[in-house]
Amino acid sequence: MDKDGRQTLAGMVTQKDGVTSPLYVYYSKHRDSIIVGMMRDNDISVFKAQ
Repeated sequence: MDKDGRQTLAGMVTQKDGVTSPLYVYYSKHRDSIIVGMMRDNDISVFKAQ
């Protein structure tokens, strides 16, 4: 949701999308993307917000 709780920034991501043991989630308004850092494999995934 956006900061006012009205608009969805992106849909859910799952393990099928490569997300395992997420440690943090960050939304970049400059890139219109959601960045997810994983704990288990020290990997970072970037998803385009829709």
